Amino acid sequence: MSELQMSISSLSCTPADKARPWEIAVPYYATIGTAANCNEFVTNVLRPAGFEHSGVSIHTGFVTDSNLFYHELRLDVPITSIDAPDVNWGSLPEMLLTRPRELLDHIGWRLNSVPNQEMLLERVNEGLSVMQNGSPIIRTSSEDFKNGSRLGEELIAHLRQVSGVHNIKPILAIEIWAGHSLSQYFQLIDYLRNKYGDMIALSLDTAHVDEASGVSGEALRILDELHRNKFDWRNSALAMIELNQPNHGLPFNDSVDQAAVIAKYGKLSRAGYLGLPPRAVIESSPTDFRILVSDKGIAFYSDLRKSFDGD
Repeated sequence: MSELQMSISSLSCTPADKARPWEIAVPYYATIGTAANCNEFVTNVLRPAGFEHSGVSIHTGFVTDSNLFYHELRLDVPITSIDAPDVNWGSLPEMLLTRPRELLDHIGWRLNSVPNQEMLLERVNEGLSVMQNGSPIIRTSSEDFKNGSRLGEELIAHLRQVSGVHNIKPILAIEIWAGHSLSQYFQLIDYLRNKYGDMIALSLDTAHVDEASGVSGEALRILDELHRNKFDWRNSALAMIELNQPNHGLPFNDSVDQAAVIAKYGKLSRAGYLGLPPRAVIESSPTDFRILVSDKGIAFYSDLRKSFDGD
């Protein structure tokens, strides 16, 4: 069985102390603060919890100065994957309504976000140049492939073009967008895999699949289904689990039983059903960062590792 690689999203590590608004809104301080929090989370939470192969999933849409960010990361804190979101300011009003406690954070993220697809692809290139991985994972959303959008196809074309430059075989892991049903989502991934091969993969976001299906616990049901049928094509396509709660709530919340999800993921790994090494990314609200780096957070993620191992 492969060891679970656990990472923290850099977006979850952005400064959120409302008493220090310059760290939220000013790019230089936001970048340094994000890197410092990433270092702290990996070094003081994930490693003590038993995740030796841990690191950071860099959210390229919200790092203004990526060179500064990589410079501030500790040498033993690697970039494990790249999150290349759609460039979308339109969701800001919705976010402010559904996540009012993150109001300042969302404004700060927009002030620090890339303005267009061209700059986003530049950030992806910068991330690929520092990753020590022959098959780097790049994450995006199925929203990039909705009707009328060319963002997804442009990202695929870009990754195929740069693969020779970096001598890599990139994997594009796509998470579900709330505007797609589960059947539409899986049909999209199946279509893209038939068109582009194994470079297309699934990223199972534990909150987004619930939101898309309208059913609580949908991620666990999907993993149960994959465990019952080892020949399901989705087993070979599953690149990672995104540990998320609706509206980026605390991971200890009951909305999504993250321990049960990781335990089932571990069963798939131990059975040899997975086509790719097991990976998970923590996506939490930066407003909860201090809770997650407390003893409670360390204990939670230590139990999560044991769940994966079947202990």
